[in-house]
Amino acid sequence: MMTQRRSKFESKFRNVWATGATGTSLIFMTTAGNPETLIRNLFRQTMVADVVDTQDHVRRSFVKHGHLDWNDYRHRLTMVTSDDRVAEVIEEVAKWTTDPVEEHTPFDLVVVPMATGSKDYINWVKLQTLKKDDSTAFFNQEAGAKMSAITTTAEDKEN
Repeated sequence: MMTQRRSKFESKFRNVWATGATGTSLIFMTTAGNPETLIRNLFRQTMVADVVDTQDHVRRSFVKHGHLDWNDYRHRLTMVTSDDRVAEVIEEVAKWTTDPVEEHTPFDLVVVPMATGSKDYINWVKLQTLKKDDSTAFFNQEAGAKMSAITTTAEDKEN
């Protein structure tokens, strides 16, 4: 029965739904500090395409010195990036992360490869996370000679 359902789904959505390796990953982490600076840096360097920052009711629990400890008021980040940029995101988070002695545990970053998803979204993620080459970027190019609009009409050309 499940095989029939899967076959029906695949035949109906094959053109819009990717199956198999997508080349994109989800990255999850929590932090006590405000992640605004981290998020800005990740977007500025085109390392991530999408970030969700959940702050309400995020509670982290872990064992500290043999006792269960609770950490309230944390930010839970869910980020989407291309597989090519995962290592750079990890390095950027490691640079940004607060003092592990204060946190009591190292940063809790987890990477999960995306096995399926909307083809349009996956392609968008890959485009958003392409490495920028500022030396050839459009915004670094000098403007060309001043141009003026062509104002002649078909009637003007006949005369």
